[in-house]
Amino acid sequence: MRNKTDKASRTSLRELAIRSIRDLIATRRIKPGEYINERALVKELGIGRTPTHQALEELTLTKLVQFIPGRGSIVRPIGPQEVLRLTEARVINEELSARLAARHATPNDVDELSALIARAEHWTALRNIERLVLLDRTFHATIARISANAVLQDILSGLHERALGYWFVVASAPSRLAEISSEHEAVFEAIRAKDEDRAGRAMRDHLESFQAAIDRTFFAPVPALEPDPATKLRNSGQRSRGKPQYAAASPSPPPRDRGALLRRSRPRADPGKTRDDHS
Repeated sequence: MRNKTDKASRTSLRELAIRSIRDLIATRRIKPGEYINERALVKELGIGRTPTHQALEELTLTKLVQFIPGRGSIVRPIGPQEVLRLTEARVINEELSARLAARHATPNDVDELSALIARAEHWTALRNIERLVLLDRTFHATIARISANAVLQDILSGLHERALGYWFVVASAPSRLAEISSEHEAVFEAIRAKDEDRAGRAMRDHLESFQAAIDRTFFAPVPALEPDPATKLRNSGQRSRGKPQYAAASPSPPPRDRGALLRRSRPRADPGKTRDDHS
């Protein structure tokens, strides 16, 4: 009996460590590409070395953490193209999740979502970005659970896990906070009304809005540098004369071969004269 209790205790500590490390990554207290100091992490979490180490191993399997032999664990970096692919997969699966949630939601489920909406409004008013990012993730995970489709829930859990590295960056933009609150409200109202089509559309709109925020964050064009005055002057000269300008103070091109220039400057000998004729 005692062995079963100890095993359950170790499992619960490992799960607690996993949730705690996820939260640290989701709120960017540990950033993508950053090495994880396991000893400092054990001290901060106060959970113990074994469950903390087990949690990092578990998060390695979900691709949130990457283990580098001989160096340790880092938060796995994620590039813009992978961000794009993950969001495309989320749009399709979360639209279905919202539709199924509208079909299967019970009064208790509706109350749970309503409480999340209320908490989000509270933290939005206080502009507590860390709390809002964690609530955003919880909102989507709750809808996946309400969908009553275990396979879909597992798929979305993996997508959400891999998205943690950039979720905070995109969701924390000042203009994005109000948008998220409004979009979540639309999804919730459709689920409460048990309108599957409206719930699916509202979730798709929400994810497409998220995709637009990703585009602004990761794919915004780099503004061209303003040319310096000397460059502008040279470019102006090229347009007016149609000839290349090498320097503002020198209208003629520099010689390509100094030796050839010197040879051209010497007088040529007259073929009809001998050496003595020049003396």
